[in-house]
Formats: sequence, C-alpha cells, structure tokens
Amino acid sequence: MTSTATNQTLSSFVFSSPLGYHQIALPMYEQADTLVHFSEVLQAQPLLSAEVLKPHPTSSLFVAWNGVLALVYEGFPSSLAIAKDRLNMSMPDKSENFGSKWAKTTLGALNDSIEGFTLDKISKLRDLCRKYLKEIASANIRLQIGTLSVVHYDSRGLERLNERVDIALDREPEEASFVEEKQKNIVNSVVEEWDDLLDYLPKVNAAGQVEEWDDLLDYLP
Repeated sequence: MTSTATNQTLSSFVFSSPLGYHQIALPMYEQADTLVHFSEVLQAQPLLSAEVLKPHPTSSLFVAWNGVLALVYEGFPSSLAIAKDRLNMSMPDKSENFGSKWAKTTLGALNDSIEGFTLDKISKLRDLCRKYLKEIASANIRLQIGTLSVVHYDSRGLERLNERVDIALDREPEEASFVEEKQKNIVNSVVEEWDDLLDYLPKVNAAGQVEEWDDLLDYLP
C-alpha cells in the first residue's frame, strides 16, 4: 500500500518487489539493532525459498479501501506466509494490520483532496477492472520473489530509504508456488466486498493516500 511521506525514520519489512510491506511495532523503532534483529528472524532455519505470485483468477484488478487500485494475487505462497508468521511471532504485542495480510501490488490511489466516488463511478470502475481480467490472465503474469528486504524508511511509500538489508531466498522459484487455502480465503474475503457496492462505497471513500481516477473512466465504452 502506498502512503504519504513522513519526516520520521520508521522500521518496516518489505518484499523486494513492489508487493507491499509489513510494518514493525512502534517500540521497535528505537532499537539500534532493529535491522539486524529482523534480518536474523527471516534468515532462521529452515531457509525460506523463492516464490512466484500469480494474479487472482477472478479479481486481479481491484479498488481497495481508501480508493487504492491494486493488482491482486491469489495469496501469499508458503515461504512468504512463513516469513510473515516469523515477524508476527517476534513481536507478540503488535497485531499485523489487515492491509498487509492479503497479497497485492498498489498501482495507484485516489487523492484525498478530491471528492470521493459516487455509486455510478465505482460501478463503472469495477466494470473496467473486470473488462481486463481475460487480458491479464492471457498475459500469464508471474511475479518472482527472490529477495526479502528489511528497511528503515523515511517515506512510508518506500520512495526514500534510510537503511536496507537484503536477504536472498533459497533456490530458484518454481513455475507455480503453492498457496494454502487459508491464504486464498483471506484474499477472497477482500475482493468479495465489492460484490455489494452500496455497502462497500463508504470504505472506498474513507480517508487514505491516493490519485484521481476520472481519466480511467473515459476508457469505458
């Protein structure tokens, strides 16, 4: 998920692809060895393997809460799920935010300063997203994850990094990584929300960090 820049130096876990990040608990920010600590957590035995992400079969393009357009994947493969579990277990006083529990790449967002979506606009945008499902499927997109990074960042969108430690994952990724049903169900629970646009609209229009969509609507027939 993208976010506005801040002046603080914070701690974050992020996949080396533009997949998203797993934010570290607030008390950890003041620890000088934060990067070392979480790097060791992720490098524990057994070593994590490289993985491949595939787009979600029915909702690969999706407008998430706060008006964020995302490329959605079917779920976190085993090694990435294990990496997230290791981080969660290493900071039991901090629950993971739901936004980092489902696998996606942020593509764009709705500027907070403009008026939100109407029911008609979000309906048209959903139609536009669904229109390109076949094209995305036929493109056979496979996002290879071969490195994890632990970073101190100056911007929550990760445009500016203060420090970074890269962790190479073990072995070359397979053609298709295994995704457990639990991970698929998490993603499905998210994308199913816009089946009822009347109920979903307030969540899309809730305050967040995001860019205007009106130009996209011009592509609708």
